[in-house]
Amino acid sequence: MKFSSRPAFWLLIAGSLLITTHLPAQAQEWVYLSSGGNISVYELAPETGALDFKQSVTLPGAGPLVFSPGKELLYAKGSRENIPLIITYRVGLDGTLTAAGMAKVNHSPGALSIDPTGNRLASNHYKAGKASIWTLTDGIYRGEKAQEIDLAEKAHCAVFGPHNLNLLVAATGPNMIFQIPLDKKTGAAKTNLITTVDGPQGEDDPKHPRHLVFHPRLPYVFTTLESGPPGVAIWDWNIRTGQLNFIDAIVSQAKESNANKISTSTLHIGPDGKMLYVALRHGEKDASIPNESAIIGYDIDPVTGKLTEFGRFLCEKIPRSFCLSATGSHVLVAGQGDDKLGVYKRLKTGHLEKQNQIETGARPNWVMTLKN
Repeated sequence: MKFSSRPAFWLLIAGSLLITTHLPAQAQEWVYLSSGGNISVYELAPETGALDFKQSVTLPGAGPLVFSPGKELLYAKGSRENIPLIITYRVGLDGTLTAAGMAKVNHSPGALSIDPTGNRLASNHYKAGKASIWTLTDGIYRGEKAQEIDLAEKAHCAVFGPHNLNLLVAATGPNMIFQIPLDKKTGAAKTNLITTVDGPQGEDDPKHPRHLVFHPRLPYVFTTLESGPPGVAIWDWNIRTGQLNFIDAIVSQAKESNANKISTSTLHIGPDGKMLYVALRHGEKDASIPNESAIIGYDIDPVTGKLTEFGRFLCEKIPRSFCLSATGSHVLVAGQGDDKLGVYKRLKTGHLEKQNQIETGARPNWVMTLKN
């Protein structure tokens, strides 16, 4: 399918700077939120948690976001006439975005990951059961597809390892993680050497790896386990081979607590590597049903990597996405069930204290921050 020649859409995207309320100023910390067909940019006030609106960039189908390693570029999923796109934006000194490139992809990206060199972008494709690795030219996605890799349905996220040894793809349906080794020189996936590691198998175990994160210093990977009941898993990561080995799983919500309507979504580690936060989604939008969505905090054992829960904090409904601020001082939670973004102060204990909440566009999809 070819794009039509109507110029309005392209000018709308390429123009990018559609609404700006202030002249460029010295940045503190910028918040980027995709929701309701836009990417919104705010400045975060560190003391009060206030969000000062800066810009709205129109992007139909706005979804997952990821920064380049140097933070000078932002990549975003968008769409036009049901054709999925990846748009590259330049990030200005004032945090605002200017479109630098746009090209279509074969399948809609579920989450975006960039390799440590900044030369390749990867994503999972949930319905197609695939992962893709795309080549970037001068940091910009121009439609060059490096590889499309067949895996299994419900491939839920693809993440490059920190040493570029492999690409890990968590898949909820088959309850496993695909381990895709990469060529050291070219970065190409060695598809003939793909291995898998199973999620927990016990009848009452949490299952179905959804999102994963590498510990910044320790040889461990953590994944959410979406359901059955929902939980979080700890995996040993061999730094030499890039292979995982399952260690342990923790139930985040017991079966008797409405488990078929509660699931874990994503997770993040604090900058100091001492604490892990996991989003617990309450899947009911019915306002008459009490909201049980929460961010759960875990202490990470500095030797074994094992987790100990220290608190759970009620949050916006159905938090598909949340993030820790770049400084680690705040947690921002995007609620798809109530179309709100919450700002929480992160105390020294790791506990979260709500400071602010704003309305968003429909079904907020992704939130990230950047410190200039």
